[in-house]
Amino acid sequence: SLNYNGDPTNRKNLSARIPEDENCSLFLTGLPPNVTYAQLLALFRQTGRIYATFINPPEFHRGHPTCAAKVTFFSKRAAQEVLRRHGPGRPRHAWLSTRGYKIKVVPHRVKVSEPLAKSANWEDDYGGPPSRVLAVSGPREIVRVPTILKRMRRSCYFNLDQVVVIADTEEYCALEIRFASFYGQAQLAFFGLCGDIEFQGRGGKVSYGADPCGE
Repeated sequence: SLNYNGDPTNRKNLSARIPEDENCSLFLTGLPPNVTYAQLLALFRQTGRIYATFINPPEFHRGHPTCAAKVTFFSKRAAQEVLRRHGPGRPRHAWLSTRGYKIKVVPHRVKVSEPLAKSANWEDDYGGPPSRVLAVSGPREIVRVPTILKRMRRSCYFNLDQVVVIADTEEYCALEIRFASFYGQAQLAFFGLCGDIEFQGRGGKVSYGADPCGE
């Protein structure tokens, strides 16, 4: 898709050859023109773990004054549940709303299969299911919100849903950092902190946390 400026030869950007009901990805249109990732993700609470999200800004020159978005879940069940729960009777499209905008939801034409969204050995490698949420803790001088976000930006560009402060004392800080996506964001930030010699050497800890969009 030209909108995503993606590499058409990368298999992750190609439509999977799967039936419609195995597609993990949804396409939303009619979102507010200044919608945030936090507002987008709030539409999918307790639906299923989010694999990736991407917001397309308005294209006023093409007559599109609202945003569109792609939302991909780790499971096909989650995507189908959105269509079933908010659909008019048939699981082909659904309607959501936020800030007075009516949002149409349909299966994304670039299908994403469950095996691709899950990948192999993640739970074995990380000791649990991966997530767009990271739990980060350690000495306050290396885990304060501005400090840890700057450290994570060494590894990747990311969009945030929310940062929740779990504990904050003179010596210790614990944060829950909710990214817009697992793929390419929380995933790379996790790898970056795991390989950060200073962070690890000074007692920093990182693990995957529970996605509030999960079941």
